[in-house]
Amino acid sequence: MGWVKDPEFGKQIDVIGIKHVRKIALRILSGVVQRSPVDTGRLRGNWLVGIDSSPTKKKEVKGTKGEMSAYVNTTEGKKLSASKLKKIPRYISIKNNLPYAVPIEQGHGGRNPGVMVAATMAKLKLGS
Repeated sequence: MGWVKDPEFGKQIDVIGIKHVRKIALRILSGVVQRSPVDTGRLRGNWLVGIDSSPTKKKEVKGTKGEMSAYVNTTEGKKLSASKLKKIPRYISIKNNLPYAVPIEQGHGGRNPGVMVAATMAKLKLGS
C-alpha cells in the first residue's frame, strides 16, 4: 500500500502550527507587559510584537497605570489574533520603542537585570 497525497493534511498542520505560534506570541506580550515596572505606564504601553516580521509601528501611549496594560492587551492582542498567516511562522519579534526600555532590561536604575524579556522567555522555556 502506498502513500496517498492529501493536500488538506498539510493545510491542517499549518493551521494548528499558526494557532500555537499566536498563543506563544500573546503569552510573550502578556509576560513582558506584566513584568514591566510601572511608574507612568508608558513602558508597559509601548510593547509591540510581530509574527514573522519586526514591528515597525511607532507607538507612544500616555495615560494612567491601569489603562496601559489594558491598551496593550486589547489592541496588540487583537492584531495578533486577526493576522492573516498562511504558513507556520519562523520567528516572533518583540520590541519597545522607548529609549529606556533596554537599560531597564539590563538592570539600570537599581533594578535586577532581565526582569522583563529574559524572565518571560525563561518562563516559556520551562513550560510554565
